[in-house]
Amino acid sequence: MFFVQLTSINTEAVTQPRRSAPKPFSLLNSEDGSIHVITYFLFETIAWHVELWRRIIAVTQRNVSTL
Repeated sequence: MFFVQLTSINTEAVTQPRRSAPKPFSLLNSEDGSIHVITYFLFETIAWHVELWRRIIAVTQRNVSTL
């Protein structure tokens, strides 16, 4: 009985069509919305740093010009 069940499970697995292999993780090949979330936070972080350095440079130039 047990051997028959194993054999039937084994032949059933062989006769079923083979599923495609899982795709490797890739930011460019994302089917869900995760690429948009990652890109949004990446650009928001870059924009925040650019604004920070722009203000630092502006304050530094203003302080240097008053010397």
